[in-house]
Amino acid sequence: MSNTSIYSSSLYMLAARVTVKLIGLSSILVLARILLPSDFGLIAIAMSIYAFIELFGAFGFETVLIQQQKENKENFDAVWSVRLLFSIFTAVVLIIISSWAAIFFNDQRLETLISFIAFVSIINGGANVGVVQFQMDLDFRKEFIFQVLPKIASFFTIVSLAYIYKSYWALAFGILITSLSKFFLSYKMNAYRPRFSIRGLKEVFSFSKWIFLNNILFYLNTQFVTVFLGKFFPASVVGFYSIANEVSSLPTTEIAAPINKATFPMYCKLKNNISALRSCYLETISFISIITIPAAIGVALLAEKITLVFLGEKWIGSVEIMSWLALASVFLSISTNIGYVYISQNKPYFSLYINVFRALIFIPSLLILTNFYGLSGVGFSFFISSFSVFIVSIYYSFKILSLSFYEIFRPFFRPFLGSIFMSAILLYFPVEIQNKTVSLFISVITGFFSYFSSVYFLWRLSGMEQGVESKLILKVKNACKYISRS
Repeated sequence: MSNTSIYSSSLYMLAARVTVKLIGLSSILVLARILLPSDFGLIAIAMSIYAFIELFGAFGFETVLIQQQKENKENFDAVWSVRLLFSIFTAVVLIIISSWAAIFFNDQRLETLISFIAFVSIINGGANVGVVQFQMDLDFRKEFIFQVLPKIASFFTIVSLAYIYKSYWALAFGILITSLSKFFLSYKMNAYRPRFSIRGLKEVFSFSKWIFLNNILFYLNTQFVTVFLGKFFPASVVGFYSIANEVSSLPTTEIAAPINKATFPMYCKLKNNISALRSCYLETISFISIITIPAAIGVALLAEKITLVFLGEKWIGSVEIMSWLALASVFLSISTNIGYVYISQNKPYFSLYINVFRALIFIPSLLILTNFYGLSGVGFSFFISSFSVFIVSIYYSFKILSLSFYEIFRPFFRPFLGSIFMSAILLYFPVEIQNKTVSLFISVITGFFSYFSSVYFLWRLSGMEQGVESKLILKVKNACKYISRS
């Protein structure tokens, strides 16, 4: 797989993810002015309960299909059948526990809301599993359409209903519209037609048990905090956390996720060629680092301005946790990618070890630090556990890919130094303008140019070696030539 393919595929998936997140962020920016933090918190609690029940059927079968790199109809049918059965089971359980959840979280609105989410579960389970072929075939144009169109439909639904009714139900119906859109598109865009069968289940399950265990740990490391806050704090606090997490992750994990999604099929195709796999991995990490490291630090430094400009003063409670979550997300965005290498090498248990390690650090620190520092303690817990995971992931990179110390840290060197220079500029020469929007804009522009100019200088100092900088510069030059010809 050529480096050109890596970049073009990653950029296609990045475009899809960024488009989806920008649409989602746009809806948040509108809804933050209309709805209350407690509305967002209520939806976050309901969805965390749904995620917990769904967890027991989260075997990652789609990931297994991609890893196998073969179109076996029996396996596809088995995955679709099991997913449909479990979605019905999930719906029944949600309806049964809805009244108990309302009592547990001391909010009667949850009973109806969770029953509504149960209906969404069935729709999700019945969607066409054949769309996984978009990734298997590296057809990211179709994947782009499949991801973006439902989000557009959801955006107009949420904003319209929120403006008319000013209720958390606008968010709930937005979730429903997204699920319905994906359901219909999955059958419209892919010719595969499932039939009920479990004949291929044994083959896919033998691998997916590790993914299932990883998903349980992923829930503890990400969703448990919502349940914890929902039980011991008002819904508004959950709302502060939910929005802070959404905003802080946009320039980091939400950029890394589509790159990971694009490179995973490539890792699977290169699984028998360690040298090529190593090269592909290092290229990917370089691409992720040069974007996410400065973006995370920028959000952490400008969290207050971002909150006041885009969300409003009633969301000021999100500022401190947003800074910690932004810093934590950069370590996760980098370390997550190695997990796909483990899977491609039929070693998903390495990810399990890392996630166990993360949970053992995160859960105790969450319980202790939140007791003393509230929401700030939540953010610091994420930071501590994410940094620890980053260190352990680096260690396993040595083992799997036989990387040297220089090779593994080289992709971070220039982005890290460039980010330090950017931080110094923003901290020692702050933009103090009464108009918060203008102040934020100037700060972002200042940070952008100070970072990329310093990285460019370091790249020239290194002898302009071939790497992510040279490829990005080439793409910018080609774009400028195209514009000048037009």
